[in-house]
Amino acid sequence: MPGHVAIGGLHLYAVVNPLPRFYLVGSVRASRGGDETFRRLADRDFDPAREAIVEGISADSGGLSGGEVRVRSYEANRIVLQVATRGHAFLATSEAMYPGWEAEVNGKPRSLRMTNGTFRGLEIPGGTSEVVMAYHPLGLIAGAWLSLGGILLAGSLAWFAGDFKADLPGENMFDGRLSSVRRLVEGPKRSSALRGERADPRVKRQGAGPATAK
Repeated sequence: MPGHVAIGGLHLYAVVNPLPRFYLVGSVRASRGGDETFRRLADRDFDPAREAIVEGISADSGGLSGGEVRVRSYEANRIVLQVATRGHAFLATSEAMYPGWEAEVNGKPRSLRMTNGTFRGLEIPGGTSEVVMAYHPLGLIAGAWLSLGGILLAGSLAWFAGDFKADLPGENMFDGRLSSVRRLVEGPKRSSALRGERADPRVKRQGAGPATAK
C-alpha cells in the first residue's frame, strides 16, 4: 500500500498528503467531551481537512470561510501567525492543547478550543488578523513568585532581628537585673549576720583577730 514499508518485521507507515500545521476548516462539529470527540473521529465519514471536532462550543457551524495562514514566527513558547480570511473562520492546528497556552487575536484574548481530541484551535474573524499563541506555565510562575516572596520575607526577618538586637541594651541589662535579684535575696541574710555579730562580739569577723571578752 502507498506509504508503507516493511523492514525486518517492522512496518513503517507514512502519512500521505499530510495536513499543514495550521489550517482553516470549512465546518466545525460541537462535542460535549472526550468520549464523544473520539467516537466522531473514528467515523469513516470524518475528513480532518474539511471539518474539526471542537469541544466547548454550543453548536455545529458550517460554511466557514477559507483563506491563507502564514507563520511569521515559531518558537517553543510563542507562535505568531498571520491569517487572512474573507469571513468568519476556524483555525485548526496540530499543536497540542496543554494548560498554560493562551491566545490573542489582534491583541485581544481569544479562547483556545480543544480540537480533534488533542490539538488547539480557535475562531478567527474575517479580514487579516495577527494570531499569537504563547505558553505561560502557571506552576512555574506561581513558584517563582512564592520563591521571591520567601526571599523577601527571610530578608525582612533577618533585618528586623538584627535591628532589634542592636536596639537592646545588651547583656549588661540582664546582668544588672540578675545582680539586683541577688542583692534582694542575699540582703536579708547579710543583714541578719551583721546583727548577730553586733549582738555577740565573740563572733569572729573575717580578717579580725580572736575576740576577747571584756
